[in-house]
Amino acid sequence: MIPTSQDFCFVYGCYIVTFLLILIGYKFGKIRKTYLYHLVFYLMYTILMVFIYMDEDNFGGGASLVVLFYSGLFIVIHWSVFFLIEIVNAIRNFKI
Repeated sequence: MIPTSQDFCFVYGCYIVTFLLILIGYKFGKIRKTYLYHLVFYLMYTILMVFIYMDEDNFGGGASLVVLFYSGLFIVIHWSVFFLIEIVNAIRNFKI
């Protein structure tokens, strides 16, 4: 069962954008190993969410909001860690 409400479509779009950014970073980035780690973590939580989406019981009785929350939470945490790493690397490489 794949929910198709507007909120879930937004989460699906975030997953697609994240995947594309990781692939672009892997192809054109300086440090491919970092993007490979991001890809592994991305695939881990994406596979977890696919298993959660496959069970219809996870969407009964208002539980779809919990599934939506955790779907978005993984993306927000991943983006936060990614941008924090980028900020730290920029500060380290900053020369006056």
